[in-house]
Amino acid sequence: MPSSPIPFSTVNLTNVSALGVVTMTGAPTAGISTPADAGTVLGAALPMPTVTASNGCGPIPVTLTVQFPAASGGATTSVWPSHFPVGVSTVTWTATTPTGQSITRSQTIEVLDYQVVTVDVNRIGSIPAGISYSLPIRFRFDSGLVITQPVNFAGSDGAVTDLRVPVRANYGCVSAKSTTHTISTGGSLAVVGTKYVASAPIALTAGDSNDDNLVDVLDFGNFASDRGLGKTASSRSNYDHNPVVNTADFTFITLNFFKVGGECTANFAPGQPRDRVKVKDLRRAGLGHMAVADINGDGWVDTTDMALFAQGAMRSDNPELDAPVGGAEGGGW
Repeated sequence: MPSSPIPFSTVNLTNVSALGVVTMTGAPTAGISTPADAGTVLGAALPMPTVTASNGCGPIPVTLTVQFPAASGGATTSVWPSHFPVGVSTVTWTATTPTGQSITRSQTIEVLDYQVVTVDVNRIGSIPAGISYSLPIRFRFDSGLVITQPVNFAGSDGAVTDLRVPVRANYGCVSAKSTTHTISTGGSLAVVGTKYVASAPIALTAGDSNDDNLVDVLDFGNFASDRGLGKTASSRSNYDHNPVVNTADFTFITLNFFKVGGECTANFAPGQPRDRVKVKDLRRAGLGHMAVADINGDGWVDTTDMALFAQGAMRSDNPELDAPVGGAEGGGW
């Protein structure tokens, strides 16, 4: 029996477009903010995410658009760059079906206008681990850049510090110095990952209280004036960072006497350490407070006075102020 044709009807039609809903996976939407990479002025290299799109009919091609910050001068591109420049770039992924359905995801990538230098600074000398303190540390780079930043210490161990430095193709070395307690020590820098990193911890030698990068008789003069109770960890001449400047601090000067700070730059050199200075010249220079270090009263502050102090000359009115060095007799005022 011949079949009858099925009449066309608009009732209960299926919307086939529902089969074409587009989904996208792998496209990040949260913004990224990162310092520029060390060792280059191009910005920051970031991994390209794997982004895919599909609907009920199968995979759909994904197009990429990268719009760079206007200040960079870079033209909008459809290629993931080797480096994102300093500033805010916008990355957009788009997938469109043949029928015109599409999906879009965008992400901002901010490359900050600085690089990072990681330095581990420690102290040389016997400082109890239970003493915690912070010191202003001056960092000097071979580029001429100087940054002073507080560094926290526990005993002799300083915290690892990240410094923000201007974007530069290379930083070869850095020196560190406590502005009130140590001479400087330099160290080389290398690119490790995205940072400049000091090749070894920088160990600081104490004894310089007048920030001339020398340990000499002038530091003994400051010590003689500074000696006493009620000190803070950052007080001048307080090399062991306890509440008193006394004989224990004097040992840092004697052990490191005539040492000169080492810088990583050839164009920065301290003078020569001195073993004696006239009291008259100290007063003329506005350093009359150091006259108290002229123990024998001969008009000079010199190594003779240091030796007299070590032998116990000029004891103070408070016999508990200076403990004997090494348990021996003498060593105080």
